[in-house]
Amino acid sequence: MRKGIFLLIALLLPILILLFLGNQAVDASSLLLPLQPPPSISIVSPTNNGNYCSTVPLVFVLPTNGTFNLPVGYEGGPGGNGKGVWGTDGFSYSLDDQANVTISGNTTLNGLPDGQHIITVFVGRWVYYGLYYGGYEDSFSNCVSFNIYRPVDINILSLENKTYMTSEVPLNFTLSKPAQWIGYSIDEKANVTLAGNTTLTSLANGAHNLTIYANDKAGNMGRSGTLNFNVDVPSQSTSFMAVEVGVPASAAVMAILSFVVFRKRRA
Repeated sequence: MRKGIFLLIALLLPILILLFLGNQAVDASSLLLPLQPPPSISIVSPTNNGNYCSTVPLVFVLPTNGTFNLPVGYEGGPGGNGKGVWGTDGFSYSLDDQANVTISGNTTLNGLPDGQHIITVFVGRWVYYGLYYGGYEDSFSNCVSFNIYRPVDINILSLENKTYMTSEVPLNFTLSKPAQWIGYSIDEKANVTLAGNTTLTSLANGAHNLTIYANDKAGNMGRSGTLNFNVDVPSQSTSFMAVEVGVPASAAVMAILSFVVFRKRRA
């Protein structure tokens, strides 16, 4: 009876060991199985050397899970007909060689500073050769470089939302960074190129609006808010009437003063 039990154990033990090893993810090289070449990641966005504002969509495309041929002499396989299987397992990215950020798929990068950036997308992969051969896990990646150019921020300093009593109004402003081109539009007319701060001249009486634009080297157009103001220059006829009315009034005052002084002397 005991001999029969020992014989049964001796027969079953190798099978149990093989079953145990087959369920472990091991290094394929230790099993003398060839490593599978990594599939390619196609990064759709950002494009290589592309120019973007502060928000960048991260879009990548992967090959679908698939099968591969096992080496000659390895029978069976989970994929059937002597084939192994593989699939993806987890995604992450690294921006400018910083720590990896885990993602579930395509995502959006926000708040990136101006300048050149490099993003690397990592994809985990599992490879399985079969019950008796095991498998392994690894990762593959792809990277692109891109540029961030935020639109120029424009701050108008001198022009205010008020009424000016002159037809010449100073236009002073600041830019958040150098611009390739600067211009302004007044009353929604054609843009006028600017070299810097200036003075608006020959403004007609009435309501006006003004917007400043600035283009950076990446072609991003920045714009200020539209500022409204009024011009109300007194007409020459009004000034003349004030002088005409003022002369008789002054003469009357002088006459009264002379009369008072004369009365005091006689007294």
